[in-house]
Amino acid sequence: MQRWLNGVMPAPETGTYLDPRAGRLTVEEWVGRWLDSQAQLRLTARAHYRSILDVHVLPQRGDRRLMTLSRAGLQAWVAAQRAAGLASATVRKHFRVLGLVLDLALRDGRLARSPCTGVKLPRAEQARRRYLTHRQVHLLAAETDRSRPGTRLPYRGREVMDSYRSSSSSWPTAVCAGGN
Repeated sequence: MQRWLNGVMPAPETGTYLDPRAGRLTVEEWVGRWLDSQAQLRLTARAHYRSILDVHVLPQRGDRRLMTLSRAGLQAWVAAQRAAGLASATVRKHFRVLGLVLDLALRDGRLARSPCTGVKLPRAEQARRRYLTHRQVHLLAAETDRSRPGTRLPYRGREVMDSYRSSSSSWPTAVCAGGN
């Protein structure tokens, strides 16, 4: 029985003991501490994280105590953001920022485990690829052939277009004239 209790009850001797008071901080209080500890962040990154936290995390989770956060609660938060029409990439970004905050709480001994582990995130949406038609490629080549003040094509782009222009004589005239 004692062996079972030792396995279930974390002990100070094993380094797995968590002071129950440690997780009583609210998410909002912990976010302030987390931001203060992020000396490596540039000002723009700090402002971006602060904005995400202020607009998307703290209004829904700010008053919750760290120890009361659950995987199910975070999964519902993710689902609510998608239901509100936010893009998958945006929801993933919000979750990542909250995950960074909670990761420090975990490493600081305020959480026994991360409630972020196992939360299913929306799949990243692939942007639809668009391709130039033959006519558009020829128009682009013609535009890059003209030198106008204030415009320039990066060296690699010029090289590609020069190569294209030199080989375009083998293209059918219908294509060069704008046919597809």
